[in-house]
Amino acid sequence: MKKWAFLCFLFLPLVCTAQPKKGFVQLLRNSALPSKIQQNLQRSLARTHITNVRSPHAIQDLIFTPTPAVSARPAFKEDIVLSPTQRKDWLNRYEQTLADFEQLKKEINPLLYYQSIALESREVSVDEKRHWLSKMVPLYNQLLSLYLNTTQNAPLEYALAYLRYGVAMVDPFLVATLPTFTKPYATPFETNSFFLYPQEALPEPWVDLDGKHIVIVNDDASLLEHFEHLADIGVLFPSATLHTHGDATQFLLWMQHPTHMPDIIFTDIQLGESNGYYIASRLRERGYQGAIIALTSYTETETYARRLAQAGFDGLVSLDDQYYSKTPFVLRITQAAQVYLRRSQK
Repeated sequence: MKKWAFLCFLFLPLVCTAQPKKGFVQLLRNSALPSKIQQNLQRSLARTHITNVRSPHAIQDLIFTPTPAVSARPAFKEDIVLSPTQRKDWLNRYEQTLADFEQLKKEINPLLYYQSIALESREVSVDEKRHWLSKMVPLYNQLLSLYLNTTQNAPLEYALAYLRYGVAMVDPFLVATLPTFTKPYATPFETNSFFLYPQEALPEPWVDLDGKHIVIVNDDASLLEHFEHLADIGVLFPSATLHTHGDATQFLLWMQHPTHMPDIIFTDIQLGESNGYYIASRLRERGYQGAIIALTSYTETETYARRLAQAGFDGLVSLDDQYYSKTPFVLRITQAAQVYLRRSQK
């Protein structure tokens, strides 16, 4: 009797390769064999299958875990500076890419579940590999590009880990080629939009500026006094509240007050011992999401505009005669505020 039992145990793995694995596994689990013998037989069964490299922990850690919810508005890394249009486009892509991931996860989850169990896995056909990889790899690259712009983004971290595991289950040799770094997402730089010229007819300024708070930072006291006078008579930024500051340090201290959060900040570049670049970088570090627009005498060139954008500026209004003489200066900076507000809402 013992001899027959020994022969059955010896040939069981070979028979299992010609029969549905699931039935034998279930029969083995329901048997009264000692647990040590069951474990040895399960390992033997797994070795008879061509795909025996598996990660059981993924079932609990990835497959059965829902994608973490987006707890708050994604925060950009300090060295990533995008214009209002770019930020809006990025957030739209962020939401759409996560939605695409959720849809793919529903489709591939059953396959990955069974491929995660050595005794239930099977060899994936060439057509299946081509199908799933054509969906997972491009989506992985999109998620990685978005992830490189953010700080501590749990949904993207989970999605990237899930797709890396998915690629490993479908084609173990390809997972090593997945990038860990790619160029951060950013839309092409739009020089013309950075200059904040109106490209369409604008309504009366008070329609867009009513209730807004606007700041002008400039170390020329007479110029600030002129701005204040124009605002008082309703010519500059009608229906908005204008705040003026002549010192960068004092302005940054003023901005620390929780009630001081202007919608738009116009700042000169040369500010005595400080400069507008310093203001822009400090405000972006603190998480300021409003507009920072350079109010400068430099000419409007693409090189200068790119430098300002990298520093955190959203636009430029030049005091150069060849630009503002075409449009009255007061009207031009008022329209620049309107243009920014309208673009940031799209």
